[in-house]
Amino acid sequence: MLIHSKYGCEIIIDDYVVSKKIKTIALFILQITVYLVILISLASVLVIIF
Repeated sequence: MLIHSKYGCEIIIDDYVVSKKIKTIALFILQITVYLVILISLASVLVIIF
């Protein structure tokens, strides 16, 4: 589900952002956000288990 939403956001950014610099920054922020959500999800599962 997370990967699906990431691809959707990437398509929206590619379609509607004109500036190459802003597009690169937005895609980088999106990628960092996805990795942070994955880490937070794993950490919360570990806290619940242990």
